[in-house]
Amino acid sequence: MQLEDMVELLHDRGLAIESPQRVAHYIRNIGYYRLSAYMYPFLSQPKAEHAKITICI
Repeated sequence: MQLEDMVELLHDRGLAIESPQRVAHYIRNIGYYRLSAYMYPFLSQPKAEHAKITICI
């Protein structure tokens, strides 16, 4: 999966992205799966019922 696809996937899963370049930077340096793990504390509903959440990274 390309870096741009990973950024888009996070967006499609409800992450409000202000700067795709910044998200790509974090994916490159931290990794997609480790970065996505930081979103778990914000999950208050099952994934099927999620509204968009805003996390500024």
